[in-house]
Amino acid sequence: MDLSDNNMINKFKVLKNHTFLDLFNKNSVIVDLGANIGEFSKIFSERYSYSKIILVEANPNLIKDIKINFKNRKNVKIINAAIGKESKEKIEFYLSVDDESSSLNKKLRDKFEANKDQDKAIVKLITISDIYEIFNLKKIDLLKMDIEGAELDILENFSEIDFEKINQISVEFHDFIDPSLRKRTEKCIKQLKDLGYSFIHKKGKFMYGSPYKDCLFFKTNHPKLMYLMFLFHIIFPQKKSK
Repeated sequence: MDLSDNNMINKFKVLKNHTFLDLFNKNSVIVDLGANIGEFSKIFSERYSYSKIILVEANPNLIKDIKINFKNRKNVKIINAAIGKESKEKIEFYLSVDDESSSLNKKLRDKFEANKDQDKAIVKLITISDIYEIFNLKKIDLLKMDIEGAELDILENFSEIDFEKINQISVEFHDFIDPSLRKRTEKCIKQLKDLGYSFIHKKGKFMYGSPYKDCLFFKTNHPKLMYLMFLFHIIFPQKKSK
């Protein structure tokens, strides 16, 4: 991937506040964690109809809408489960009036108005490893994450094996809602950079001064992106020596 080519600039895309690199082909696999009603994946599937897309959404009240949005789409798979660092048959998932603010993290959910009709749902908790096993995946080309704080539990446990299998991670961190998550967020960013990912985040600060609302981690052999600084902050990987 030649980043000195001006065409490289056009490879960066933003969809529903998630940045990614447009490097997909007919064998690409996209995993949408925190799919909500599937808006990101619906637009994505229209642009990249050949890709395999897996949607994971914990909120049982949204699954019907997701299934409607992807009716008769054979390349799209849907899982009604929360995602975390370990597998559990049952876990409490806290519901908000604003469905997209529902979370495994009650403190984070409580920043918004709780769903008075149904405060919580009991859902299954799965891991990224479970997704590999369920769908017999060898790699993930894009892992999109908007999971209301649970991204920290997953990314804190990322390993070199995860790095080898996952090409891009487009993630919304949630320290802009709960600033107490800032240190964990920055620790996750450093950890992924140490593994070898390049890192960009959209310029600007959000609530509580957080700049980490739209972040992209990606792998490249030529991380020469200084001419994109007017659009993004570029932070190059510093992989730890063994």
